Amino acid sequence: MPRTFPQPQQEDLHGDNGPGAVDYEYDLFVIGAGSGGVRASRTAAGFGAKVAICELPFSPISTEVTGGLGGTCVLRGCVPKKILMYASAFSAEFQDSKEFGWNKNGDITFDWKHLIANKTKEISRLNGVYKKLLSGSKVDIYEGAAKIIDLHTVEVQEIGGNSKRYSTKRILVATGSRAVLLDIPGKELAITSDEGLSLEEFPKRVVIVGGGYIAVEFAGIYGGMGADVNVFYRKPYPLAGFDEEMSTHVANNLEGRGIKCHPHTNIVKLEKVAGGIKATSNTGEEYEADAVMFAVGRKPTTKNIGLENVGVELSATGAIKVDEYSRTNVPSIWAIGDVTNRMNLTPVAIMEAMCFAKTEFAGNPTKPDYVNIASAVFWWVLPPMHLDKEVTAFRFVMIVRYSMCALNFLEHATVDQCMLLLLLKNVNLYHISVIFHKLTLGRKLTCDVSGSQPPLSVVGLTEEQAIKRVKNDILVYVSSFNPMKNTISGRNEKSVMKIIVDVKTDKVLGAAVLGPDAAEIIQGVAIALKSGATKAQFDDTVGIHPTAAEELVTMRTATRRVTPKGEVFKV
Repeated sequence: MPRTFPQPQQEDLHGDNGPGAVDYEYDLFVIGAGSGGVRASRTAAGFGAKVAICELPFSPISTEVTGGLGGTCVLRGCVPKKILMYASAFSAEFQDSKEFGWNKNGDITFDWKHLIANKTKEISRLNGVYKKLLSGSKVDIYEGAAKIIDLHTVEVQEIGGNSKRYSTKRILVATGSRAVLLDIPGKELAITSDEGLSLEEFPKRVVIVGGGYIAVEFAGIYGGMGADVNVFYRKPYPLAGFDEEMSTHVANNLEGRGIKCHPHTNIVKLEKVAGGIKATSNTGEEYEADAVMFAVGRKPTTKNIGLENVGVELSATGAIKVDEYSRTNVPSIWAIGDVTNRMNLTPVAIMEAMCFAKTEFAGNPTKPDYVNIASAVFWWVLPPMHLDKEVTAFRFVMIVRYSMCALNFLEHATVDQCMLLLLLKNVNLYHISVIFHKLTLGRKLTCDVSGSQPPLSVVGLTEEQAIKRVKNDILVYVSSFNPMKNTISGRNEKSVMKIIVDVKTDKVLGAAVLGPDAAEIIQGVAIALKSGATKAQFDDTVGIHPTAAEELVTMRTATRRVTPKGEVFKV
């Protein structure tokens, strides 16, 4: 007998997704068992729906024929990435421990293969956990390749080659996305983040192409484990789209800690050579590496799932077009998560899944809310680099001159003017030296082990976004300080915190934290911003002492006031 569910109050919300009297095998068939697909399945089943879900067979590395319950985040994204990040952070912890009274006898060694084996063991366990969660929710699980045949039929190609078709009233596509390769000669020699988490041998020399958070995080992973890392990106700084001031701090710290950054630079060709892989840049420079990773974006997974059979519309980037309720142009088909290319974050896919289930199976029309969603960039890298003691006065002058051009100062400034600007702008000398040496002189820098790079986490508007979107002046609060742990370890690493406030309403528009446990701190701040907290309420909150987080409720004096025209005034 057909199952019925509470109907939304909004007229025509469903459209025509099939005759109500037809006894379909399923109320919902989900294609893709990542975080979004699993949550939608379990929630819909909890509302009384008969649900099925289909996913490709498990593998640590995704292909057109492999996947696994849990999807990208759990199997080859957030979870395994953070496991490797924990591993990369230990080198700095070992160094810090000495000043806290710990003595280490003998060499400390690192076993990459042991780490990867444990990582694979853990994601295999999680794949099993997701299977239990789905089964416990009475969701039917099919392993194989799913394909839409018509408006209400899905065909599953099983591992053994057999295929079977299932009828369903609704179809939800949650197939996610996959990392892409640059279309350049030799691209088959490159890897993506998938392979980067499962390499058989540790790469001692790594070239990473891309400046987004995936590129930055993998640079930190490999660098923290001792690899020589070069990162190439088209923008002036990495993490385009994040708060520019915070991105500048990230760039300074990355370059100052052994990660060689190449702004405004692309890799145009890869070649197999005796020593590994040779990467050639658009400037003609060549770099040999054991691994070349492309972290240049991801593409929605929409091929080979039958969307063309029913006329589902795609965007120019190949993403499924949906409305505010995740409906496609086909009445019986919905889509959520990265395959729609809205906001590609795991918690967002889960939110979209919940909204879909509430709308379709609980009679409660619910739209995803993308305002004030927090995010974080995690990485740990090798410690600060120091200028070679043999750098001459002439070369230092050239470093300063070059840095002024790079930072959009006077192109023909005198040495004295450059030095004055350097002091006024508080430019990181390590940053300047690394850029100049790398792009102009090519001199080598020496390294000592004394520091690690903390993560960056943000929520709400960046300063640049606030200037463009808010009609009122904004107040910018910035605090830079040395974390308590560093006062004992001697690590020269500043934490930076930033708050953006609307002058007229006193509402906190955005916040950013660069420092240890940044993501843990920002998660709490996100709740405050979602609730519309004001700066006065931040100020009235009693801090927890001694913590870094208390700085967010003790910043009383604004650093600057900025008008909607971008005019900056000291407060």
